[in-house]
Amino acid sequence: MPETCYRFRWMRLFQVVLIFGALVLGAGAAGMVSTFIDNGSLVALIPAAFMALVFVWLCRLAFQMPASRVIVGPEGTRVRFGGFIDTLIPPGGIVAARTAKHPWWGGLGVRTWFGSTVVLASAPGRITELELRDKVRVWLVPRVFGLKAQRLRVSVEQPDELAGQFPTQPASPRRKKR
Repeated sequence: MPETCYRFRWMRLFQVVLIFGALVLGAGAAGMVSTFIDNGSLVALIPAAFMALVFVWLCRLAFQMPASRVIVGPEGTRVRFGGFIDTLIPPGGIVAARTAKHPWWGGLGVRTWFGSTVVLASAPGRITELELRDKVRVWLVPRVFGLKAQRLRVSVEQPDELAGQFPTQPASPRRKKR
């Protein structure tokens, strides 16, 4: 069985959003350093240092994002999304898959409700939800703060095709209001 690669949708636009955020933070940090130079206020250096760290992290993340993809092959399924997750799920590790919708107000990047579902979103729209046999670690802050996910939702370019690679799962029934 040959490898099949699924790229994340709208990755270039997502990179632009990351770089724009980095530039805003960089300008804010520069302004705070300027305040320190003009007024000698040490209080301005603390947030400036934090903003500079986040600036560097966002720049690094923007350059890591093009390598983000889901690869289905004979040795398993590899999921990579920036510095947040890079894992190999063994064959049979995905027990079910289905397509779902990720709304625009759901946001971009790594999204979670601190349950067992993590969304790796580079674009709104149709996504693939992968139900996993064993939990995988997804970093919310890479190598600092992570959580274990039982379900991964990925915004790949061909969500139906990716879902078709695994056993299907019907949509979860919605509770009726009384």
